[in-house]
Amino acid sequence: MRHIAAGFVLALLCSLCGLSEEPKEEGIGWEVQLKNGSLIKGSIENLASIELKTRHGLLKFALKDVRGLAWGNASEGEFDTVTTSEEVFKGRIENFATLDFNTGFGLLKIPASALRTLFISKPGNDSLPKDKPRDPVIVSPEHC
Repeated sequence: MRHIAAGFVLALLCSLCGLSEEPKEEGIGWEVQLKNGSLIKGSIENLASIELKTRHGLLKFALKDVRGLAWGNASEGEFDTVTTSEEVFKGRIENFATLDFNTGFGLLKIPASALRTLFISKPGNDSLPKDKPRDPVIVSPEHC
C-alpha cells in the first residue's frame, strides 16, 4: 500500500513540475488593420527591418525600433509613415510585398496592398501615448 501511495505522490509531483515551468516569452504582439477595416492581432514572422524611401534617401529601421507603420494612399499623394519611439518618418515603404502574420490560429500571408496600419499591441509597451489616436498619420506632398 505504501508503494502505491508513494508512486501516486511521485507521479503527482512530476506532473506539477511540468506545470510550474515558466511560460516562454512571447514575441511582440502587433495589431494589423486592413484597408477593408478588419483588425487582426498576432506576431510578425518574416520581417526583420523596414526600408523607407524619403526625399533624403533610403532609411532602414530594425523592426525592434518600429512602433507603427501606416500606408498612405499613393494615388491621392499621401505618404507612408514609420513611427519609432522618438519620431515619425514619412516616405514610401520599400521592398515589402507580403506580411507573414501568425494569429495563433495559423499563419496569414497578407499582401502589402491590403495593409492600412500596423502597430505594436504588447500590454505595458504601448506604441503611442494614450492621448494619441491609433489612426494613421497621413502627410500630403505639400508638407514635405
